[in-house]
Amino acid sequence: MATRKILDYENGEFVYDASKLPTPMHDDAYLGNQPLGIISIIGEHGSGKSFLQNVMLNYLQINENSFIDSEKIINTFALEDHNEAQTTGIDVFDKYILFDAKREGRQKHYVSIWDTEGSLDPHQDERKIPAILGMAAFCSSVVIYNIKSHFDSNNMRNMEKLLDDLRVRWKVSLDNMFQDLVIVIRDWDDDRYNFGFEGGEEYKKYQREKNREGKTAGFFRMIENVFRSVRVFLMPQPNYHVMKRALNKDRKMSGKKSN
Repeated sequence: MATRKILDYENGEFVYDASKLPTPMHDDAYLGNQPLGIISIIGEHGSGKSFLQNVMLNYLQINENSFIDSEKIINTFALEDHNEAQTTGIDVFDKYILFDAKREGRQKHYVSIWDTEGSLDPHQDERKIPAILGMAAFCSSVVIYNIKSHFDSNNMRNMEKLLDDLRVRWKVSLDNMFQDLVIVIRDWDDDRYNFGFEGGEEYKKYQREKNREGKTAGFFRMIENVFRSVRVFLMPQPNYHVMKRALNKDRKMSGKKSN
């Protein structure tokens, strides 16, 4: 199993190759009337997008309701570093994955995983990013905006710039243009909010209703006009429980109470 590049940017021109679109996971399988969901991930260069894609891909293939040990994750999507972008254009997993979602009260459906070129890479042509991310968002059932550690003005400005560029290039209103957006904030360390969608919803509600400056509240109002739904997922560090146990142990040894 590998990835395929369906969209690239060469010599100032986009190159789209429909022949590289995925095929069913098994040779004797076919899409038929099964629903198909496309999950794409966007975010800054070097923020760990490809790692998150690999986690999701492994989870969908194993189809078990448990987190995967990082040592067992197969890195199908090339991992990024902070010096050179590993993903250029749009890479897709070469198979449609048939996912059984009975435990979620839904029928079986196929899933396609897309990885996009990261933004803010100093070596990239800035003109191509809106088109790449716009195509991914337009085709996707779910767009994941991958953010590292904290949600700040840079994250908002990057998304606002992307949407503004798309409005100019496509010459259309983006109202209700895209389906679902999930903002994943990685390595979350604010104990006021629980991890997952529950804490994310509380965080979004607070920002919308009580943010004094109003910038974050305005940002959420803006993207909720563009996407059918907007959710926030707060994701702990991979070694969160290990760090928590070590911290509690240090507190006990120093005579302080553990939370």
